[in-house]
Amino acid sequence: MGTVSGMGERAIIASITEAFGSASASEASHPKAGTGGADGLAQVLSRVVVANGDDAAVVAANARMVFTMDTSVEGQDFMLTWPSGAKTDARLLGFKCAAQNLSDINAMGARTRYLLVSLSFPGDIEETWPAEFAAGMRQACDELGAPGAELIGGDVSAAESVAVSITAIGELGADSTPLVRSAAQPGDGVYLAGRIPGISGTALNELLSPQVGGLRASEAEPQRALAAHFVPAPPLAVGPALAAREHRIASIDTSDGVVRDATRIAQASDVAVALDEAVINSFAAQLAESWNLTAQEARHNVLYGGEDFNLLFTLPAGAEAPSIDGVAIRRIGTVEQLSQPDTRSGTEPGAYIAGRRLDETLGFDHYSGV
Repeated sequence: MGTVSGMGERAIIASITEAFGSASASEASHPKAGTGGADGLAQVLSRVVVANGDDAAVVAANARMVFTMDTSVEGQDFMLTWPSGAKTDARLLGFKCAAQNLSDINAMGARTRYLLVSLSFPGDIEETWPAEFAAGMRQACDELGAPGAELIGGDVSAAESVAVSITAIGELGADSTPLVRSAAQPGDGVYLAGRIPGISGTALNELLSPQVGGLRASEAEPQRALAAHFVPAPPLAVGPALAAREHRIASIDTSDGVVRDATRIAQASDVAVALDEAVINSFAAQLAESWNLTAQEARHNVLYGGEDFNLLFTLPAGAEAPSIDGVAIRRIGTVEQLSQPDTRSGTEPGAYIAGRRLDETLGFDHYSGV
């Protein structure tokens, strides 16, 4: 098998475009004017006028567009070969890089319509790598609930290590309200949609655990960890369902852990987020049993483990959480007013358990310790 150094930029880009393919639900993604689509949009909100292949893409839109971008760098955000011996293939990396962008769009209450990707990699990487990466992106879109997403452009470049930047562009429904972090108010319920928190952080610890004497007790363990860390399941149906409601709703995806991201809502809204200790303990017990952790390790990972890409949101008192097939949505706390010194919630915005403010710096931060 050859390497990308013998392909040339044009062939690399063509392989990416072919591997990503066409949106598998373009009709549902862009319903005809005056008709209802699968996602509830009542009109064509945008369409591609000039697609991938020119200097830039052109999109005609009469909708509110939502933009986000994430960067993943080898050695900082992922390893191609982990201390555990597990290897990150291109398809896995493509899946995760797409998923984290889809999750950000979801957290704003929108649906992803377009992606742009910038890929940098060494010349000695296998020639199938770019196409496999694009296939992983396509798989994430199709399996997670964004089958109409289209790849409309990007760039490739040579580099000493792998780096990925993806821009995702979403659309809000015609009658939807953007979900923001600053909308929480005292009395609101706090909810988490998605899988048990801490799974991705636990898997990351497994991947970072070195082999002993070059051997492991079970080769299945690092493979399980790869799947848990690189194939997240952001609940993409939840954000748009919430945005379509008339309620005041705060929202954020848990890219950096429950405590850090709950603190972001608290700080943006100038409130306290009081987490339910019984619920946290229940999560920890399930995580400990599934991954053979101590109670202390499991609780820490539930609170501080990042990259689960669940949806953390608030609802006014009396409002019911949406019911969506296949998505677990749990109430995990309450929004409280900031209090006077020595009272239950304290005076500083943040996440609390039993009156104790939790240290959000234990969650993930690219520049912690720098």
